[in-house]
Amino acid sequence: MNMLIIGIRGSGKGTQAKLLAEKMGIPHVSTGEICRGTDQSTELGMKVRKYMDKGILVPDDLVTQLLKHRLSQEDCKNGVVLEGYPRNRDQAEIIKEFLSFDKVLSLTISDEEVFNRLAGRVFCTNKKCEAIFNTLTEPKPKRGGICDKCGSPLAPRKDITEEVVKRDIARYHEEADPLVDYYKQEGLLIEINGEQPIEDVHEEILQKLGLH
Repeated sequence: MNMLIIGIRGSGKGTQAKLLAEKMGIPHVSTGEICRGTDQSTELGMKVRKYMDKGILVPDDLVTQLLKHRLSQEDCKNGVVLEGYPRNRDQAEIIKEFLSFDKVLSLTISDEEVFNRLAGRVFCTNKKCEAIFNTLTEPKPKRGGICDKCGSPLAPRKDITEEVVKRDIARYHEEADPLVDYYKQEGLLIEINGEQPIEDVHEEILQKLGLH
């Protein structure tokens, strides 16, 4: 069974993909992780790294090559839980040529909640810890700018500013709203309330998929 989870950054799609994959006993495949883990000694890896180092989205043809290779591996023969791609309707048409989905889960979350989750994020500066907290939502650090887990200072990421978050929200709606409509027309879409606690979101997914 092949599942796709879509949602804006901060919606928790990565976390829910991992939980669902574990429940179903199939791999969680993230195109973001695939790109970051590409062997840079290869020609394809060097091409991918060139785009990532510049903060530019990796072109569809390169992502498709990487994804096809990952899906060809033995552990994917019984299905996958995919997240990170497709991000728009054009990519949905591309992936349809080599992978069909049984269901598509869309994590719905308000723009205000997305803003709070992303703009309020602070990260542990200890690279061995890298815990994540939030100054606007949960989990909030117990001692201001100090990591609860290791005691190191917390700091926001320089690339996550209020302007960047607002831009990401607008871009997501521009690309993903037609994608959601596409899968709705295909009869594959299941909408999930992504504003609930992690455990409740997971429970709703299992209920709607009939996996209890």
